[in-house]
Amino acid sequence: MLGLDRDGRILLANPRAEALLAGEDGLVGRRLGEVLPEAARLLERAAEAGAPVEEQLRLVRGGREYVLLRATPQMEEGRLSGFVLTFDDITELIAAQRQAAWAEVARRIAHEIKNPLTPIRLSAERLQRRYAGRLPEEERAAFERAISTIVRQVDAIGRLVSEFSAFARMPRPLLREEDLVEVVREALELERTRAPQIDFAADLPPQPLRLLLDREKMVQALTNLLKNATEALTEAGTPQPRIEVRVRREDGCAVVEVCDNGPGLPPGERHRLFEPYVTTKARGTGLGLAIVRRIVEEHAGRVELADRPGGGTCARILLPIRHSEA
Repeated sequence: MLGLDRDGRILLANPRAEALLAGEDGLVGRRLGEVLPEAARLLERAAEAGAPVEEQLRLVRGGREYVLLRATPQMEEGRLSGFVLTFDDITELIAAQRQAAWAEVARRIAHEIKNPLTPIRLSAERLQRRYAGRLPEEERAAFERAISTIVRQVDAIGRLVSEFSAFARMPRPLLREEDLVEVVREALELERTRAPQIDFAADLPPQPLRLLLDREKMVQALTNLLKNATEALTEAGTPQPRIEVRVRREDGCAVVEVCDNGPGLPPGERHRLFEPYVTTKARGTGLGLAIVRRIVEEHAGRVELADRPGGGTCARILLPIRHSEA
């Protein structure tokens, strides 16, 4: 919340506003147009209306993105004396609305694209069986390469459709008491097998860390994080590529860290990387991290991305340690 005089100079700022806008310079005594130029017009509208006005504003600060601003003019003896400006953080609400909209898009894409894939593949294979043996030798190789390309690309589209379907129709988690250490070990072994060129290091506690979770979904979330790290290292051509996985307790939560020594997070709007179809990879759908976030939030947890000291990226999953009541 901010209190301002009639000229838009800040007279009062609560700690939340200071943290959101001030940096190291403080707010009191500065003009709103200096610290938040996007909101200057809102004061003019409130003064003209003589009543509170609201505006949704895209304001990227500290990982938060959207705020709802409300400017209320303060009147004394019928004359404008100042304003009260309040902020409501609606980042999570906007993200939830986007996710629901993208899930519907994914459902429709999966439905429309999946239907013709099987007849395309079967037709290509039928052409190969029927005509490959009839062609002259000099034409047969080109024909078989073309058929192979069709089948390969149909399979690639099929994998994309499967990702769309997984995101759009993700079932509710079936929570059971599981050992998170074993779940992490399972995901790690799967990725070790898939990417033997990567040096994987695990720092896992010797004792079980039991909590309520859906084992299959959590393995999927961890696999997506490991796959992201592997692909980042491979695309960047990182020498001596390494992924470190840690599990520990922290403030009543179970924490899983996946850190790599790759190129690190891109500059700019990093907070958008968890949104569907946002990707920094040359050949990505942008669903991997969106699925991770959805799974983790279904477990009442959260997932974070940060720079790794010395270079690279760290992804952290934080899950509340809950146990079965049975």
